[in-house]
Amino acid sequence: METTVNQRLKIIIDELAGHKQASFAKKINVNPSVVNSILGGRNEPSYGVILKILSAYPQIDSDWLIKGEGEMLKPVLPNKPLDNGQFGADVIDILRQKEEYRQLSEQLLEQNKLLTEAVNSLAGKSPASEGALHSIEVKNNEYAPAA
Repeated sequence: METTVNQRLKIIIDELAGHKQASFAKKINVNPSVVNSILGGRNEPSYGVILKILSAYPQIDSDWLIKGEGEMLKPVLPNKPLDNGQFGADVIDILRQKEEYRQLSEQLLEQNKLLTEAVNSLAGKSPASEGALHSIEVKNNEYAPAA
């Protein structure tokens, strides 16, 4: 059975707010008359009201609330125990990769420095070489590791 957004709001109030419109309105920070107007069918919830509902009830699936698609509540992921051995191995691997990237970055900066010196010595100080040097210097600064 397809429901309207107003009907879905009623379902939320019944199932998550204990059938209490006033406490629901307070939780989403709107005047109770706004909720009453929506439930009475006089208005549909505004974009702002929908955002307030989703913020106050993060377990509600936005596709369900807005379009009526799927389930009301987002799926709950099972609580898996943390495998500390694997977690530690993952952290060590990430740290190792970070160090490798740092070393590669330093090597590239050194190669760029050598290229800059080569361009400088080969081209003299012509306008074309000045542009090439400036371009290399800009790239060096872009890829320099943060201190």
